[in-house]
Amino acid sequence: MSRSSSASLRFAVPLRFAVPLALAACALAAPSVRATTLVAYDDNQLVDESTLVVTGTCDAVRTEWREGMLVRLASIRVDRVLKGVPVSEVTVVMPGGIDLDREVPVVVTVPGAPTILPDERVLLFLEPSTGGAGLAPRAALPGAAPELAITGFSQGKFSILEGPGGEPIVRHDLRGVALAKGHRLTAGGARAVPLDRLEEQIRRRVQLEDVAGPTEPRNR
Repeated sequence: MSRSSSASLRFAVPLRFAVPLALAACALAAPSVRATTLVAYDDNQLVDESTLVVTGTCDAVRTEWREGMLVRLASIRVDRVLKGVPVSEVTVVMPGGIDLDREVPVVVTVPGAPTILPDERVLLFLEPSTGGAGLAPRAALPGAAPELAITGFSQGKFSILEGPGGEPIVRHDLRGVALAKGHRLTAGGARAVPLDRLEEQIRRRVQLEDVAGPTEPRNR
C-alpha cells in the first residue's frame, strides 16, 4: 500500500473510511504506517458529537474478531455521567489487538488509536457510531452494557491521573496523529488540565445544548 517501507501512510477523513484503511494497512504493510490523519475536534465539539460522556475505571479489556477485523473491547465501570442517560457500565470498542490463539499469532496496531488499560481511570466522550466494518458497536443485549465508540477516534479519550498537588487531572495524548483544521495540518500533542475544570466545561456545554437544542452532526 505504499511505495517503500520508509514512506508515511496517512489516512484521510472521514473517520469511517480512515479506520478500516488503517487496519488494512497495519495487517498488510505495518512497517510503512506511521500516522493517522483526523479532523480536529475541540472540547466543545467533542461534547456536541457525543451521546454519552462519562468518567470511570476500566475493569477489563478483551480482544475479538469482528467481520475480519481485530478489535479491543474495554469494560468501563462508570463513576459519573456528564452527558447522556444514566448507565453503570459501558463497553468501548477500539481498533486493533492481539490474537495469541492462532498457529501464527496476529498483532494489529493502528497509529494514534485510543488505548485503554485495565484499572485505568478515564474520561470518555462516546458515540454509538459507525467506524466501518467490524468496528461499528453492536446493539446491547437485554441487561448487557451498551457498546459505544470513542468520539473523534483517540480525541475523545482522556486519562485521569493524580496531579502534583494531589488533585485529579486529565491527560490528553494525541501524539501519533495529525489533525486537520480547515486547510491546515498540525501534529497532535499532549496536554493536561484539572479534571474539575474540564467537567465544568462539559456541564456548561450540555446546559447550552439543553436550552438551544442539539447541534447538527458534522459530516464524516
